[in-house]
Amino acid sequence: MSFRFTDLIRQDMIVRDIRHRCPATETVFERFRIRAPCWDCSVEQAAHRSGASADDLVDALNKVIFSGNPTDPD
Repeated sequence: MSFRFTDLIRQDMIVRDIRHRCPATETVFERFRIRAPCWDCSVEQAAHRSGASADDLVDALNKVIFSGNPTDPD
């Protein structure tokens, strides 16, 4: 996959849309304890509700999407 800035995950994106677009992100959402009630929230809202940093969540999601290794935790 080639890198394009328009493909980056942002804090205002909806969790459900990200999960649909890239199923490999499910492991990241699980690690950050983002559950089904937050799937219609933005990444920022979901992170806040789980007590996580939105920046850390976005970074982890982008790493999974662009690394090609969905099991890599960092």
